[in-house]
Amino acid sequence: MGKRRALEDYSAMRKEFDNASDRAVAILGAAYVEEAVLDALLTELGIEDPNNIDELLGNGAPLSTFSNKIMMASVLGLTGPRTRGDLDRIRKIRNECAHSVNPISFADQKIMSWAAALTPRSLPIPHSEKYLPDASKPRERFQECCHQIYDQLYNDDRSYDHGKGANVVFGFELD
Repeated sequence: MGKRRALEDYSAMRKEFDNASDRAVAILGAAYVEEAVLDALLTELGIEDPNNIDELLGNGAPLSTFSNKIMMASVLGLTGPRTRGDLDRIRKIRNECAHSVNPISFADQKIMSWAAALTPRSLPIPHSEKYLPDASKPRERFQECCHQIYDQLYNDDRSYDHGKGANVVFGFELD
């Protein structure tokens, strides 16, 4: 399988992601997750040659859009329906924020409804009950869902060598 690509400076990206405007959070969060999807695809397909990667990502190429990457990850079994739905909602939020010339935020009704439909997994908090990001806090929910998808796609060892009989490669799909 292919060599894993790396986020150059996770702490700098995380600081920007946590402190940016809503529009920037939507765009950066989607870029962050899109990179993890691409990495999982390249790893699954065993593609390492930069020229081949460039051909797949060029204008009109099979992996040139986030939508195409989402579809390919789903078809290859790298994500299940729940994660695919979350990826599509993240893409829609990103597109809405990236293409609006008017001020926009997570308080916008359309964005709020997409964020509320995201399905982040509950988090085990030490000495506390599990925490699930509140649907009434769309920015927080969006950010947590992006982090979880990135972590699962990028850090799950099963992305290197998984059985084709598995329901889903990445471990959070069936909860």
